Amino acid sequence: MGILPKVDEIDRIAVRLPSEATFYGTPMYVALAVDAAGDAEAPVLLGQQQGLRFFAQYELISLLCSERVQLAVDGQLRCRGARVSPEHYLGLWRKALAASPSAQEVYEQRGWTLVVRLSGPLSDSLWEGRKSGWTCCPFQTFAGFRARYANRMEQHDDGRFTVVIDLAEPDGARNAFYGRSLLSSVLGHDGPWSAALHLVRESLGASQDRSPERALEEA
Repeated sequence: MGILPKVDEIDRIAVRLPSEATFYGTPMYVALAVDAAGDAEAPVLLGQQQGLRFFAQYELISLLCSERVQLAVDGQLRCRGARVSPEHYLGLWRKALAASPSAQEVYEQRGWTLVVRLSGPLSDSLWEGRKSGWTCCPFQTFAGFRARYANRMEQHDDGRFTVVIDLAEPDGARNAFYGRSLLSSVLGHDGPWSAALHLVRESLGASQDRSPERALEEA
């Protein structure tokens, strides 16, 4: 008996982020593999195990080589049921990078919403006098970030906040990136904060309320 495949990848999407989303000045992407799950599709966000990450092309190729390409070597990863060589598999992703729809186009075509959930402490003593490590950050302080999302920031009884940002909204990817950077630079890499990317599936046109909070609640 041959080795049973662990993964049957039926499609792949390199979601293109706006050029101003980060300070790197190069195109950045979110990697989305679409695996078979019986008769259904199972989208998988790649490389998000350690929290929110946007990838340059070379970083995405490196990620694939460290994960799914290795599964293709002995047939544990297949594409639409067929074995593929590592070289051919990387070629499929290069085609995905060339196509690279935006987050809005992914929603329009698939009904999938990409949202970032940021969470951290509200204590003024932690934030007072502290600034982002990047001069290009659209909000240099937490007060600026809080003002930007005042109508959407959920405050919890334990003194923490949550903000959910849709990557398809204007400046959504940029604000998610710099919001995460602000949390990390002020509170420390291993500090009391979190940033995570989520994919929310819904039927196209199923809801008139496409607020990121509503999407994440219904996921």
